[in-house]
Amino acid sequence: MRRLLGVTVLAVATLTFATTTNASAAALPILHSGMTGTGQEAHQCTVIGNDGTTEGVVCIDILTGVYESNSGPGTYAKDQAEVFCQNMNTNQPVQCANALVTFGLYNAAGGANSGTYECGHSYGPCSGGRNYYTNTTFDYPWSSWSDSNCAANVSGPTSVWAVAFGSNDNTVIELPGSDKYVSLTSGNDGTNESSGHYFICP
Repeated sequence: MRRLLGVTVLAVATLTFATTTNASAAALPILHSGMTGTGQEAHQCTVIGNDGTTEGVVCIDILTGVYESNSGPGTYAKDQAEVFCQNMNTNQPVQCANALVTFGLYNAAGGANSGTYECGHSYGPCSGGRNYYTNTTFDYPWSSWSDSNCAANVSGPTSVWAVAFGSNDNTVIELPGSDKYVSLTSGNDGTNESSGHYFICP
């Protein structure tokens, strides 16, 4: 796992087989990449703890969009994690003392990639607002994927989800002032926070 100082890293995942939770529903909601506009996104957040004044928040997203390449255009899906601290009374962001998040992007055909990112202390100061990190991108060339087939197979590569991992100190925030540590231990997917499962379409 990599820990990088407050920077956004973009990697192209190779479709390796890994043990991950596959979508079980017969049909999934669709995220469209926005061939002529802004791509749709999935966004889920959870408060992971507080000290009575400040709370730590973790969000996990799937972003979509359109890319151009020498072999032609396509759709992409990209994970994004957000970690931040906010005043419990005003909901205004405040600078975390330290924040660490482990997250990844997965698809039902075995595509998987995850990473760990940290800010604060020896990694340099966290943002005064939200700290955004990206780790993985899956590409879907338009020559291979269209509206007619992108949502046809719940076990295929266009069936995608992102996860911020809890337990074992995978995702931890140190709150400012009190220096209290809060961890992701209960999200919308057991100990994890998930974006939910989506089909990625043009």
